[in-house]
Amino acid sequence: MEGRIGDSTDPDAAPQTGCGRLRTSSSRQTSQAREPSWQGVDSAPNLSPSDLECDRIRWHDLARITALGDRRFLNLPRRPSSSLLPLEAALRQLVPLVPGSGRVVVARLQHQAVAFAMYSISNPDRRWLLEILGARAGDANAYVAWEAVVAQGIVQAGMEGTKRLYARAARDSDMSPVVRRNGFVPFMGESVLGMLPTSIPAGGQEPGVRRQHRTDVWAIHQLYLATTPAPVQYAEAITSHQWDINQRFSASSVEAGWLVEDGHRVSGYLRAVSRPDGHVLEGMIAPESRGELDRLLMAAFSELHTMSPRPVSFIVREYQQEWIDKLINWGFAPQYSHDVLVKYTTVLARSGTSTVLSFPARDLAEPAVKRVPTFLNGTPRDPASEHPGSAG
Repeated sequence: MEGRIGDSTDPDAAPQTGCGRLRTSSSRQTSQAREPSWQGVDSAPNLSPSDLECDRIRWHDLARITALGDRRFLNLPRRPSSSLLPLEAALRQLVPLVPGSGRVVVARLQHQAVAFAMYSISNPDRRWLLEILGARAGDANAYVAWEAVVAQGIVQAGMEGTKRLYARAARDSDMSPVVRRNGFVPFMGESVLGMLPTSIPAGGQEPGVRRQHRTDVWAIHQLYLATTPAPVQYAEAITSHQWDINQRFSASSVEAGWLVEDGHRVSGYLRAVSRPDGHVLEGMIAPESRGELDRLLMAAFSELHTMSPRPVSFIVREYQQEWIDKLINWGFAPQYSHDVLVKYTTVLARSGTSTVLSFPARDLAEPAVKRVPTFLNGTPRDPASEHPGSAG
């Protein structure tokens, strides 16, 4: 159907943000047959955000979100594309006693969940990252619902004191307009290269390359500050905690880091996150030490080669494009690229109020002298008159 809301892919179009209360009837009449939208819910071919009710997930939404088959994973390859992630995040959000680091926002039509957005929350500043969007497969109204749940997520993040939200989306994808119309702005591009499990070289020990220790985070952060453009640093706003390594941060995932030192500073760094579905590599190298990439890869592959076979992904930032040719020589192949976007929120601030006391002008003036001591008036008395018998 032409002119349907949500079909536009213009990122500069007027934002369609926010959700209204449920509207069960509409004054709009059409002679065309109504197209099926969401199973078990009256369809709305011209759905708008005001038709939806958006809120955080509730218990009765669990069965519905598991049936929403159109899943868009926006944080690949850093997070696995598991269909169980939204359900796990929702359960942790609904059960207060179970710690969780995610939020699930749901859009409802006629009291039934028709779309959701899953955000992950990372420390230490509790920033939100848009991970997954879900809706019914093949429904064009999904884009309207996705814009609505993303907008509601921004509101909830701001109410919790979050200053920044992040998302990743390919420039030519249908997800880019969804996040851009909600105020997300790109600040950096990333390219992802992949390697097949059978192509992982054996590697070997490299002199001068060592494993990362816990005490290296400050030195690694100095390398980040020296190699990262200032606008990217401002948008990411990370601290040295970003480089902490957890030897085993889950039952099946492992983190490891390798670095090269030049005197008392770190000149090259490579990090690997190994999950059952693959390895993910990222790195930083000082401009004068670009040749260290081969040595770092050799040291990393010497350990990754000993693990069970799985594909390898390497994330290259847009200011590291000179790495791509060298990675291709190692056996990597370009896969896709995306933008990294940020959204700044307006955080509620409370300021103390002071009570202003007002006084009449007459109370502030200095009191007038009504009586003056007698010894200040006239001439001094004769000292002799103070003694008895002095009078003649």
